[in-house]
Amino acid sequence: MVHSRNNLLFGLCLALTFPTITMGEWVHYSTEDNGDLSFYNKLQTTNDGDVIFMPHRRKYKTSVMGSYSREIMLRFSCNKNIAYISKSTFFLDNSWKKPAMPMDKTSSQTIISPKSKLYYLLRKFCKKIQLELAAPPP
Repeated sequence: MVHSRNNLLFGLCLALTFPTITMGEWVHYSTEDNGDLSFYNKLQTTNDGDVIFMPHRRKYKTSVMGSYSREIMLRFSCNKNIAYISKSTFFLDNSWKKPAMPMDKTSSQTIISPKSKLYYLLRKFCKKIQLELAAPPP
């Protein structure tokens, strides 16, 4: 019960922090200067200790190598401040339905700018995790 209440409070904090448009469990949190749209999956974002697992999507304003959208699984270590992409797929459409190629399951480290909205979103999740780990057991 405490865990679900914390998730609800965290969701409310995120809703107040980011302008959101919900597409099912996908939440729009950023529109880039170039018009690209970024989303994260609210229901499938989880953690294991200080590591966050976040499904992430980007819809491109203009084609990138013939693709109009991309979906990745992002793994972010709060303590080490390191991000990895563990799955990645580009799509020929902007609704994530027509894969341009098979899913790449090769894990690779990626750099997320500390000035980006994604970095800010990840740090919010990290603060929530730190509070949960520091809380005394019920």
